[in-house]
Amino acid sequence: SECFCGEDGTADVEVEKAIDYLCQGGNYLELSIEARLCILRLLIDAAYDTVTVFQVVDSNHRQRISAARALDTEQRRARKEAKEKAASDEAAARQDLVDEIR
Repeated sequence: SECFCGEDGTADVEVEKAIDYLCQGGNYLELSIEARLCILRLLIDAAYDTVTVFQVVDSNHRQRISAARALDTEQRRARKEAKEKAASDEAAARQDLVDEIR
């Protein structure tokens, strides 16, 4: 941002001084207009970054929940198929035994 990128390198120093001043309890209105604008821009950028990070984390969380549900569904389907195959194999084996006995 232009608040930090002064060609002569003084803008970033001035903003740092303004932040230090405010951290020490200084009055915001006593800062220069440029310093106030830069601080306001910093706060807006930070708020935007916070929202963006929240959205990414929320999206990842939702995707993880969805993937866990899909995995659970697939595991249940696989267990059901295995159970049905085992029952089918057992029925076939019993039928073979009945056929041998006759």
